[in-house]
Amino acid sequence: MKTLYDIIGALPDDDAEDLRVAFRKAAKANHPDLNPGNPEASQTFRRIVRANAILSDERQREAYDRLLEAARRQQHQKPNRSAFSAGIRRLGVDAMASAVASAVFIAGYLLLKPVDRLPLASAQVTEISRSERAQTAAVRSTELSSQERTNPGDQLEDVGAHTKPDVNPPDLKEPTTVASVSPAVTIGRAPAASDVSPATESGPKDVKYYRERAISAYRSGDLYIALANFDLAIRQDPTCSDCYVDRGIVLHRMGDRKGAFSDVAEAKRIDALKRNKTLSDASAR
Repeated sequence: MKTLYDIIGALPDDDAEDLRVAFRKAAKANHPDLNPGNPEASQTFRRIVRANAILSDERQREAYDRLLEAARRQQHQKPNRSAFSAGIRRLGVDAMASAVASAVFIAGYLLLKPVDRLPLASAQVTEISRSERAQTAAVRSTELSSQERTNPGDQLEDVGAHTKPDVNPPDLKEPTTVASVSPAVTIGRAPAASDVSPATESGPKDVKYYRERAISAYRSGDLYIALANFDLAIRQDPTCSDCYVDRGIVLHRMGDRKGAFSDVAEAKRIDALKRNKTLSDASAR
């Protein structure tokens, strides 16, 4: 680092007379008139004059000496600060690498988690659909059997003639039988309410109910319906960690990674609380 003392060729401990002698020598050696072939002579001469003006004034020289001493101390401490800064940067890089690794791990957990982990729809929903199909078949069989109970002799008449019901039960045509139709259908009367098996009533709308509906909608590709049902399930039981994990999968499929990571973290927190509670209960016993 070149100082003002170096410019005029003086030392920091020189007095005013020594500074004047050094200034005269430097000015004479770098004067533009005495060095016409040196293009930098005029610039160097200006620096010498400016340095002499600062060092000749006691206040300016005192302030300059303080700044020069501080700069030298800072220069000596620079290697230590550089090592400290390198350590801080290394810690920052390690923290960023850990955060990225955690994000990649969670994303891989959500992406690679098999969809088969989601349980199958309950047999209750399947039983309801089967009962509805059985009732529909029973109604159709009743209508067909009532239309087919005609006199065999009347069936030989013109197609446009009206059919007449035969009063003799032995002459009735055998109606088409269906396994799920009650006996009332086979004797030609309308089925009573007690003869038809009632449809299986759906269970209470609890966490299991909404979760199964959400899983069914997820497998059908209806992500918004699945998300709504998972929300209802969590509202029914906020401690259902599986519901949080399943909803996190749906949110990840919809592109909401922040929500997915939040649900997975909440599920882990709930599981940890349950484990701690189990351990505390066991120790209390």
